Amino acid sequence: MKKKFEIREHGQGVFDVCATNDGRIFTCSADGYVVSWDVLTGKQNPFVIRTSVPAYALACSENLLFVGLNNGDLHWIDLQTKQEIKFFTQHKSPIFRLLFIPEINKLVSTDADGYLGVWDCEKLQLDLFFQIPCGKIRSIAFNEKSQELLIGGQNGIVYQFETAFFNQINQFYAHQDGVTALCFHPNGTLLVSGGKDAHLRVWNSKNGEKIKAFPAHLYAIYKIVFSPDGKLMATCSRDKNIKIWNAEDFSIIQKLDFKAGGHQHSVNSIIWTESGLISVSDDRRIILWEE
Repeated sequence: MKKKFEIREHGQGVFDVCATNDGRIFTCSADGYVVSWDVLTGKQNPFVIRTSVPAYALACSENLLFVGLNNGDLHWIDLQTKQEIKFFTQHKSPIFRLLFIPEINKLVSTDADGYLGVWDCEKLQLDLFFQIPCGKIRSIAFNEKSQELLIGGQNGIVYQFETAFFNQINQFYAHQDGVTALCFHPNGTLLVSGGKDAHLRVWNSKNGEKIKAFPAHLYAIYKIVFSPDGKLMATCSRDKNIKIWNAEDFSIIQKLDFKAGGHQHSVNSIIWTESGLISVSDDRRIILWEE
């Protein structure tokens, strides 16, 4: 992987990034702005949102952008009209993760108090809202093949839910000091988790049996993503680094650190699009990496 370009337009650290299928990315920052960028050129699109307090989490569907703030507010923006269509105050603490699930047309939100929200994106309404006794929830993953949702808690436990009625069907202990990242392997049979303990663990997604465990970073792992072709896996961490792994045997391929043109501070989020790997950091930079 090599750096194609970087964007340094945010005034403070960048917390999250999401992408649409038509080549737009959205970022949110401690500067209180949500901004849209062209992923091919790195140029800013004519779309800017000023939020009352900084946004911590973003997600998008084909037509909607979801923005979760650090006071618990949740904004829904129509990407065609560029107007807000819904504003919810159900969460009372910072929203840490948002996940749009196209297979069921639902949005899932989680917060610092362990609450899980399930939102109907067709009816534009809240379906479910309940607390999981796990502390902060910083990680969510959805298995397209089994239609199951996994939640990673601050208590180190991974909770497994079916998504017809969102009943819990399983749980297992994964990481000391908390689960901070979850992602299903493209084959649908493996789950990869990252923790505040800086380790990666690979699990049988059906029964929670641990298959592999190894140290991966120096500090908490914030995100795990797979390349569109399923051959590579990327992780990012508070240790300022991004690592590229072989998705078949989980061997390390490359470290994208400061010497490689990478970030100077915590890498808070990454996404992998057809255009490349996009990373955002506390150093205010957005970087596009390409193979």
